Amino acid sequence: MTKDIRFNKMISLLEKETSPLSGSNLASILGVSRQVVVSYISLAKARGYNIISTNKGYLLNQDHFITEEIKSCHSIGDICNEFYTIVDFGGTIVNVTIDHKLYGKMSIILNLRTRYDVDCYINEVKNTDESLLEAISVKEHFHQISCRNVEVLNLIKENLNNVNKR
Repeated sequence: MTKDIRFNKMISLLEKETSPLSGSNLASILGVSRQVVVSYISLAKARGYNIISTNKGYLLNQDHFITEEIKSCHSIGDICNEFYTIVDFGGTIVNVTIDHKLYGKMSIILNLRTRYDVDCYINEVKNTDESLLEAISVKEHFHQISCRNVEVLNLIKENLNNVNKR
């Protein structure tokens, strides 16, 4: 298999997946080292593919999705309700960003698409001694949300307003 064929196969695999593919998994499928996969990812980004690197692998952010950053302000206890609202209406929580007075903007990639993803994230938070990024931002933070169309985005924002009013 030539480099171009392997590269195109990697892009095809990423286009079909809705959850991240690990570098090791891609390397195994393509019959190359993980380092070669990293070089293919760099090449793909240089060619304009919107590939997101997460702690679970690589994800292709499809161009037909729209994204918007929304402001959020709630207690840490309400995070589950907020995240469920977003994913229940078909949104993806791409990241969380805070504007720290000393360190400036800090962002963490989440890529939460389902209630299962949210539950795994919440369990991970509960089982760690680390604090959430929101905890150091006096509750105000931002989420980049990705979804299929403006109607879905408006539904998410409308329902988030209802959740945050409680």
